[in-house]
Amino acid sequence: MVTTVSSYTDARNRALIGDGYDGVVRVVVGNMYGTGVLLYDGKAVLTAAHLFAGGQSSAKVMFETMQGSQTLASSDVLVHPDYNAQNNNADLALVWLSQDAPTSAQRYGIYRQSNEVGQTMTLVG
Repeated sequence: MVTTVSSYTDARNRALIGDGYDGVVRVVVGNMYGTGVLLYDGKAVLTAAHLFAGGQSSAKVMFETMQGSQTLASSDVLVHPDYNAQNNNADLALVWLSQDAPTSAQRYGIYRQSNEVGQTMTLVG
């Protein structure tokens, strides 16, 4: 599945501080950035593998919560082994944080069911 929005500047496509999506983060890799979501353990961020297509092995993760802004360095990056840059299949990466995320940042679980067809969902990150 590839999901996109027409414009990241459209207010409907933005997560604002205090709106309940404070676990949506900015992932900075070199001079590029993307978004990701803080996973439940508070130690890893799920993001897109294409951010690391140039072979980069580190990132900075920026949090904005009601308690303020904080930037954390990565301790490791794991790109999905089946990532295919030609068609963006398996465009997934995990960024492991060098320290625990802010406690005020919302955590997200990974959907592990198989009944998603016909369901309403909220995509974040």
